[in-house]
Amino acid sequence: MNIDMFYSLFSRADAKAAIVAKVRKIPLGRLMLCWTPGGEVMAVEWPDRAGVAAHLFRSDLACCQDWHELEHHERVVKLWTVVGQIICRDGVDPAKVRRALVACTDVPLELVA
Repeated sequence: MNIDMFYSLFSRADAKAAIVAKVRKIPLGRLMLCWTPGGEVMAVEWPDRAGVAAHLFRSDLACCQDWHELEHHERVVKLWTVVGQIICRDGVDPAKVRRALVACTDVPLELVA
């Protein structure tokens, strides 16, 4: 089924919600953000045994030992700190970061959609 047919069966909001539901599968505790300054960003479930993000230059969050010692609210603060670094320091397009964050089940959709 192509996307136009999918949209014709449902409203755009319903179609978008259905697509997002298929993508959102990484819990915050296992979220690793990987990126290349000025380029791409990807959300990957840690550990990345398949090497999906091996071509990207930097990574943070679940791949760091201290991440696993943090409480949930501390992880949220760290997540937004890293997002700021990716966008401000490394020049990655904020839209690309938002698209990557949709994969995390613990990030409110209102913040990334």
